[in-house]
Amino acid sequence: MFSAQYQTEINETFTIAEVGQHEMEALDQMLQGEFCIVWNVGEAAVFFIDDQLVSFKHNCVLFLTEANVVEHTMFTSLRVIRFNSAFFCGEQKHADLDCQGVLFFGASNIPKILLEADGLSVYQWGWKWLVKELQQQGAYKLEMLQNVLDVMITMSTRTFKLQNIEFMTHNFEVDIIREYHYLVEKHYKTLTTVEAYAKMLAISPKSLSNIFRKYDDRTPKEVIRERRQLQAVRMLKNTSRSIKEIANELSFSDIYTFSRFFKMNAGISPSHYRKKIKGT
Repeated sequence: MFSAQYQTEINETFTIAEVGQHEMEALDQMLQGEFCIVWNVGEAAVFFIDDQLVSFKHNCVLFLTEANVVEHTMFTSLRVIRFNSAFFCGEQKHADLDCQGVLFFGASNIPKILLEADGLSVYQWGWKWLVKELQQQGAYKLEMLQNVLDVMITMSTRTFKLQNIEFMTHNFEVDIIREYHYLVEKHYKTLTTVEAYAKMLAISPKSLSNIFRKYDDRTPKEVIRERRQLQAVRMLKNTSRSIKEIANELSFSDIYTFSRFFKMNAGISPSHYRKKIKGT
C-alpha cells in the first residue's frame, strides 16, 4: 500500500493512500472518523455503509464524512484522500464547497459521481500533484495541498449537480436538508428534537418534514434517532465505557431510557449487544 501524510502543529491532517484488494484492514482504518474521498481505480466495488449497500464502478468516486461507518468492502484498487475538518472546513469557501456542502451531509444516499473525460483528467492531475507535494519538502505545503483539494472538490461538486439535476433543482430545499444533516452531526448528543433543529434553521417543524418527504428516505426525527443509535453502537463496540457512561454521553436521562431506546432500534439491549459482538 502506498500512503503519505501531512500534519500541522495545530492538528490539520491530510492523508492519501492507494489500497489494493488484500489490504482491507488498512482501508478500514483509513475510512473511519474523518472526511474521505474514495476513487475506484479498479474493478467494480461494493461497500456496506451505514446499513446501505453501495456499489460503484471503475472511476466512480464516493464522498464520506466522519458520520459514515463502512463495515464491509469488496474492491480491487482504490485511491483514498482523507482529511479532517481542521484541514478542510473554512469560512472563505462557497457554501456548496465547504464541509457542509453538496458532497457532504447531503440526502440519505451516499454522494457519488462518475468521472468522465474532463473530471477524470482533473483527478489524475490532482492525484499526481498530491503525491508529489507529500513526498517532497518545501514551503507552502499546507496551501498547496488545500488548493489542489479545492480544485478537485469544485469539479466534483459541478459533476454531482449535473449528474443529479433532478435532486438539485430546488436549491433552497436541498440546502435545508443538507444544513439539517450537518447540524444533527454537530449536536446529536445534546439536541434530540426536530423542533430544536427547525428553530436553528428558522423553519417550522412541519415545513421541515414536508421538505424531507420530497427528497429524503427518512424523516427528520429518524435522522436524529439513527445518528444517536449509530454512536451508541460505536461506543459499545469500540470502547470499554459502561452503559451508564454511554447513556450520559448521549444525554439520556437515565440508563433505563437509553436501554429502551437502544432495544427499540437494535432489537436487543445494550448489554446483550455488547456480549454478542464480543462473543461472550
